[in-house]
Amino acid sequence: MFIVGILASFLAALVLYIRYMPVYGVQAADEARADILVLDVRDYNETSKCQTNAAVHIPYAYLVRFYQDIPKRPLHVVAASRLDRNLAIRFLRRRGYTIASYHITNGKGATKQGREVFHCGV
Repeated sequence: MFIVGILASFLAALVLYIRYMPVYGVQAADEARADILVLDVRDYNETSKCQTNAAVHIPYAYLVRFYQDIPKRPLHVVAASRLDRNLAIRFLRRRGYTIASYHITNGKGATKQGREVFHCGV
């Protein structure tokens, strides 16, 4: 019974780490460089309010199904929250993609400058 408790605690800690710990080695940026592909992992409801023409729009919920459609180039990830950012970046890194930077449009982790680049009206 003790071993089951330890395994359950380990699994809970692993899930919390994957979801909430920041991804190291990826910098926040309000704008993507010209040579980097912009990947927008926000929901369709959020992206319909503000279209970013140069971006590939694949919500995080559909990333497992459609990640093969993303060209193998360095990516700038646009996410609505830190949770979506963490999950998307970890998933894409496991699939061999290089994440150059990210931008959070809503919530506590949002950057202050350049919000109008990827998000309208806030």
